[in-house]
Parts: sequence; C-alpha cells; structure tokens
Amino acid sequence: MRSFVTCTVLATVASMAVAAQVHPRFEYPESVPAVEKRQEPGTPR
Repeated sequence: MRSFVTCTVLATVASMAVAAQVHPRFEYPESVPAVEKRQEPGTPR
C-alpha cells in the first residue's frame, strides 16, 4: 500500500513539473480588452 501511494505522489509531481514547463503561465488572448487584463500594481488604467 505504501509503494502505491509513493508511486502516485511521484507520478503527480512529475506530471505537474512537465505541465509547468510546457505552459509556464497563463497569458490573456489578444481579444481580451486591456482594462480587463490583470495589471501590475501602480500602473494606470
């Protein structure tokens, strides 16, 4: 039972690492207006 849990955890961590390399962060599509995009603190709207 312990080896099953260990394998499951390792597989989950490995798949999350691969997903992070493929898609490092979300980017809004160009069709989203600039006002609705998340802005850095202190930047004017």
